[in-house]
Amino acid sequence: MQQLETTASAMDTLATRKSEAASRLKVLRDKAGTAILEGRKFDHSAIDALEHEIEALEAAEGEVTRREREASDKAIQARRKAKREELANLHSERLEALETADTLARELAGALKDVRNLTTSVHAGVRALGYPAPHTITGPYFEQRLSWLLADALSPVGMATNRFGHIEWPIHPPFHAGNWREAEEKISAHEIEPALKGE
Repeated sequence: MQQLETTASAMDTLATRKSEAASRLKVLRDKAGTAILEGRKFDHSAIDALEHEIEALEAAEGEVTRREREASDKAIQARRKAKREELANLHSERLEALETADTLARELAGALKDVRNLTTSVHAGVRALGYPAPHTITGPYFEQRLSWLLADALSPVGMATNRFGHIEWPIHPPFHAGNWREAEEKISAHEIEPALKGE
């Protein structure tokens, strides 16, 4: 029997061959029956050969099915392995991103605390030189403005909302600043520069 690939076309070929063999077998069996009725001898070797051929073809069909199932199982396992590897990479990247977020969040908290303390010191320094209190960096007003800057920076995290878990911020901050330092210099310069220049 010729070697057949494990494909749908192979199954079609086997089915065709089995059908043809079954047809020939029926013809031979009919002839054998006629021979018995007529009292003639009949060579059953051809019938035996066809029966063995059909058995072999059926076995081949079973093998094709087994190979297809095996190939399908291997493909499924390969896809699952690829998905597990992808998941492992994503999980590792997620943990690294969490670690980075943790570090930067703590650095941000420390930086904001420094900004607040230094702003209080600058406010006191301007007054100590005899100049009017710089209202632009007065505690509540400055902290509100800084919170708007922070809300603007956090807006991408909310993904079209104004919250992230338990954290909420203004939906529409009064302004959007690309650089906090530049924005703050423009706002407070007129109250702080005179004290710096002694004007």
